[in-house]
Amino acid sequence: MRDRERELQHLVEFLRAINRGHDLSELTQTVLKYALSLVPQAQTGTFLVLNDEEGVFEYQAAIGWDLERLSRIKIPKECILQRQFAALGPAIVRDPQLLNRKFLPSEIASELETFPIAAFMTFPIRVEDEVIAYFNVDSQDDPDAFTQADLDCLEAVWEEITLVVRAARARRG
Repeated sequence: MRDRERELQHLVEFLRAINRGHDLSELTQTVLKYALSLVPQAQTGTFLVLNDEEGVFEYQAAIGWDLERLSRIKIPKECILQRQFAALGPAIVRDPQLLNRKFLPSEIASELETFPIAAFMTFPIRVEDEVIAYFNVDSQDDPDAFTQADLDCLEAVWEEITLVVRAARARRG
């Protein structure tokens, strides 16, 4: 019972934090911290947000990676990996480096190779029919790190995360 109470308290604290967060940068960092706390085999995480004017996804937040370096990488929305396999919802992606080389412009794929990832779970944030952001949690060394149960665990709070990211983005824009 104690573990269940701690889990519920952790969830309530997370929901309060994201509902208080008005700044998109702060909010995305909070989301990543919570996601990593729920999935122990996730070592790092990123949050990409669509820049409407340039038509590219940009790294807004990162845990375990150099955000300054990541923020220089701009991924054209038509090339983003998640779009290539029509991930309309959460998905587990294995061996993304290979897929990056196949679908991204070579200079972007090369830049991303400096951030080794064996597998990641990705969660699209949508407004109507358009994906405006993705949050990802990564395993740097185990391509089989994530299971459907891990995906389900984060999917349970995905809708709430989607709502607050939409609201923060609307306030920003």
